[in-house]
Amino acid sequence: MRRPFMVDSDIHAAADRIIAAGFRNLKLKCGGDIDAEIARIAKLRKYIGPEYGIMVDANYIFSEYQALRFAELAAEHHILWFEEPIQPENRRGYCRLSRKSPIALAAGESEFTAHDCTDLFVEGAVQFIQPDISRCGGITECQRVAVAADAFGIQYAPHVGFSGVVCVAASLHLAAASRNLAFQECMITPNALREELAVNPYGLYTQVQDGTVAIPEGPGLGIEIDWNAVERLWDR
Repeated sequence: MRRPFMVDSDIHAAADRIIAAGFRNLKLKCGGDIDAEIARIAKLRKYIGPEYGIMVDANYIFSEYQALRFAELAAEHHILWFEEPIQPENRRGYCRLSRKSPIALAAGESEFTAHDCTDLFVEGAVQFIQPDISRCGGITECQRVAVAADAFGIQYAPHVGFSGVVCVAASLHLAAASRNLAFQECMITPNALREELAVNPYGLYTQVQDGTVAIPEGPGLGIEIDWNAVERLWDR
């Protein structure tokens, strides 16, 4: 499991909280001044040591030139992946960056079909693919993405972000069934649609144990919707 978006002002306290929750990998939001971001990464790496993984996520804020400079500077801190470094539509840019970057590239949350993702595989543009089951055609289409990725030797790391419990439960099932699974995303940021919408929510950070989490075992997705919570949370 990995925890995305460490944006806390006290990076040491944030790391302590995440590691104490049972995570083995941490993800940093990046996209500000490059030198300042590299200093932040260096501070985190020095604090947590080599045994924990670090990912960085730019949400495509960088230009191609900026992304390459960032990757070259960040590489010495042993970054697992550089997520959405540039605009998702810039396929040629991804290909060029992938050939030059010393850090593996990850993308896919902005793709909506297996065909879109396969374009990235054929061109060798990414090393990790991250479709979101609530955006990319549901379980069936995301399974096509995972299988196609496996054929190209690309690892599957489903995105959930701020999605609710239905997306998380579905993602957990597909992740468990995917041979090329690398990581399953898990958020610590509070989200009522994830934590309160089901009687028996799964995939919560409080359920992580030594970097793993249980898969729902009941019928269907294995969760039971709390209709009282639906009524309470319904935006009228």
